[in-house]
Amino acid sequence: MFRRQELKLYVYKKQGEGKVFLNTTAPTRHALAEQIGGIKFHADGETYAVSEVVAEKGADNTSLGMLVGGVIGMLGGGPGVAAGGVIGAFLGKEQDKKEEAEVEQFNGSSI
Repeated sequence: MFRRQELKLYVYKKQGEGKVFLNTTAPTRHALAEQIGGIKFHADGETYAVSEVVAEKGADNTSLGMLVGGVIGMLGGGPGVAAGGVIGAFLGKEQDKKEEAEVEQFNGSSI
């Protein structure tokens, strides 16, 4: 029902404010270092260390679940919309919990 949203990995810009998002994902910093072939990498014209990378959730799945469930529930009329929205919200919330655990796992990891 839901398209799996990957974690967003980023580093804070060294010059100015903002984030530089990486075009990859990994479950831990160690896995990221293996994937990119070292503990240093270049992004946005600067050199960063894998230890500087931070993860955040890809999207809010609860709202999306409610919307999708409600639209599917329209086939059953008013009660179907309500039931579909509730079921969709529950499934979306469960996916959000999984993503939050993945974010905590990455952010709590070391190289």
